[in-house]
Amino acid sequence: MKMHNWNDHGIDVASKDFIDMSIKQFQPFVSLLLYLCSANGEIRPLEGKTPGKPRPRKTKRGPRLFPPDHVSTWDVGVRMGTAIRGAVAAISKDHGGTHANPRPHIRRAHWHTYWVGKKGKREKGSLS
Repeated sequence: MKMHNWNDHGIDVASKDFIDMSIKQFQPFVSLLLYLCSANGEIRPLEGKTPGKPRPRKTKRGPRLFPPDHVSTWDVGVRMGTAIRGAVAAISKDHGGTHANPRPHIRRAHWHTYWVGKKGKREKGSLS
């Protein structure tokens, strides 16, 4: 398998910016993976099956792994998720006050204009 050379695209993988960005992006996934691999990872199957290693099937070219026929789903971290949500709710209630947080919304599109020319004589506006 050929490794991808990021330097061909002008990306310096040894740069501090690239390393910082990579750490920031992958840190939540590493935490999740470590939690799932822990002894008390709390994996609860929905379909009665527990996760296991795939078994290679014999073919003319030797043993091969094939993708599953259907998707398997598991509830993961139910107890831990409930505990985290409860802690976040308890922290948010302790602030007191009457100010409500703004509701999430999508901002409307709008144009930005700027004027060209001297301050007293605004000759034309340009859109950007």
